[in-house]
Amino acid sequence: MRRLGLLLLTFAMLIAFSFVPRISAAESGDDYLSWGEVRTAVYKELHSYTLNWTGDVLDKGGMSLSDLRITDDGTKADIVINQYGAIGAKGLLKLNERLEERTPRYRQGFLSSYTIAAGDVYLVVLHDGAYAKLRIDRILPTEVHFSYVFEGDSSSAAPTPTQVPKPTPTKAPTPAPGVKPTPAPAPIQVNITLVLDNQTAVVNGKDYILEKAPLIINGTTLVPVRFVTEALGATVEWNGAEQKVTLRHRGHLVELWINNPYARVDGSTVRLELAPALLDGVTLVPIRFVTESVGFQVGYDHETRKISLSGIHDDRVEGDNSGTVEQWLDLMIGTWAIRLGEYDWIEDDADDLIGISDNGTYILNRKYEKRKKGVWREAAVGEIRGYERAIILIGAEYQTDWAMAFDGDGNVVLLTSYLESPGGLYHAPTIGWLPASYELDKVSDSPDDAGTAVLNDYDYSIFTGDWELFIERGATPYYYEDTGGYATHEFTPTTGQGTLSVREDGTYVMSDSSGTASGRWRPAEPGEVYGYDVAIILEDGLGGNDWTMLLKPNGEFMVAYDSGGRWTDGSVMWIPYYKASSRV
Repeated sequence: MRRLGLLLLTFAMLIAFSFVPRISAAESGDDYLSWGEVRTAVYKELHSYTLNWTGDVLDKGGMSLSDLRITDDGTKADIVINQYGAIGAKGLLKLNERLEERTPRYRQGFLSSYTIAAGDVYLVVLHDGAYAKLRIDRILPTEVHFSYVFEGDSSSAAPTPTQVPKPTPTKAPTPAPGVKPTPAPAPIQVNITLVLDNQTAVVNGKDYILEKAPLIINGTTLVPVRFVTEALGATVEWNGAEQKVTLRHRGHLVELWINNPYARVDGSTVRLELAPALLDGVTLVPIRFVTESVGFQVGYDHETRKISLSGIHDDRVEGDNSGTVEQWLDLMIGTWAIRLGEYDWIEDDADDLIGISDNGTYILNRKYEKRKKGVWREAAVGEIRGYERAIILIGAEYQTDWAMAFDGDGNVVLLTSYLESPGGLYHAPTIGWLPASYELDKVSDSPDDAGTAVLNDYDYSIFTGDWELFIERGATPYYYEDTGGYATHEFTPTTGQGTLSVREDGTYVMSDSSGTASGRWRPAEPGEVYGYDVAIILEDGLGGNDWTMLLKPNGEFMVAYDSGGRWTDGSVMWIPYYKASSRV
């Protein structure tokens, strides 16, 4: 029965990986997909059903990315996101790259669905066979925010607020040689009047049309950020990748994030009365917070519903602290050593290395695992509790992300993500952060040093010896047949399931309830097993299958068997089966 269950599992996994589209090369012969401008959208009507494991995941419809409409016609839908945190499409491939980065045309391993997490990037096969790339930006209980790009799309991104003329003083002409320069015009007083639900604003007596009328949400007045800041003489920057707005005015630096109730003002974290919002392509911010942060006064007349702003318009930067954020990010760039001192039985003469580049990528060079490349992003304010400054290394270790953060003493510490709350029908999953068991030490200012360094030769003697094989404890749920409701469960404790002896002469003996097998073992080729560099292959083992024993980065040894199946890239489909502990 156990073997039958394993065969069924293998068959199901093969079906899941059966859809393997191949991207055809363009007539120009370019081997890369190039992307257009970044667009942003919100998936609000989350699918109320679980997605099909086999068959068409769009059978009940989804969203069309061309017009962002929800449709019941699956033949016109491009993606579907359900309330359980899954995304589906005609074809999906999870990528380890930035949204704007070019993508190799020839890719394999497409699936029909994934469980999403903030920061995930996917290559998407659209309903018409074209391609898009999508990034999950934020997951809320009732909606999912995402950014996306189309192949070769040269059109503009999501609607950008119209820039309004600023009452900027006339710039003095360049004086002729020998002529005393004309003093620059002094800063001028600006008076602005806005009216709730009215798109007309008055700046120093002149009318301007707003891209969105001021409105009140939960008692807080929101206004278009670009009009207000430019009318005040501030500069505004938009970072689509981080959904971030940066304002600078007379030495003040204000940073805000869409749907994030925390902001930074001159380096200090501040909680907002209402998070900034993106509505119909227009960024709206709490007016009192923004204007008072840059030194303007705010007034409101309840009878006329008028909002009055007054202050000094001045494009000059005095005591600019715009380098505050960039400075700490610059300190992250370079090569860091990862200490593995907790595993005393591993004789490490060289540390694992990680290189952080200023282009948003990283390389992880680990002694007991294949080198990998990934992308990092700046953590939003409040995203990692207890740390105001941090970067997140997406997918650094299996299903988890890492974070490099400054602690209160100015040191860089390493944290690892975990599923703090699995979410459910009405709540999105939440991610927590725990201190990692590794320590960081910067060894070079060049991130390339991590990629070019050659660590110690692998020591396969760590696999030799006598091992107990076991399956972790677990619980099997039972349900009432008539109602389907939860009844009880059967608890299975951790018990020994067999033994394995790996000998220095290249032979092994393995036993479990199905019998005993013996033969020879060999070092695995780099990347042969799950991408691990350090593993051994037990040839012609139990059940007539090859088995593998590998060392995981957390110090555990895992034993898996060759199911006979192959992934879409042709690699062996190893099925994890036992854990191994050294027998004293």
